[in-house]
Amino acid sequence: MVESQGRPLGFEFKTSSGPKLTRGSRTAAAILDLDRMFVVVPEGSAYPIEGDRIWVTPLAEIESRL
Repeated sequence: MVESQGRPLGFEFKTSSGPKLTRGSRTAAAILDLDRMFVVVPEGSAYPIEGDRIWVTPLAEIESRL
């Protein structure tokens, strides 16, 4: 977890380019009251996996999404 512009952000790193969101990730996002959570993958395109709060995002795009 980090803060960017006063917003708490979470990160989970996966080795698969088509990851599944785990129950633990959802729970952590809720408990930590994250503004946004990024499931970071090695490559591909960014897309929301749960609403606008949790995104699958390629590592190369993380900086531009903060």
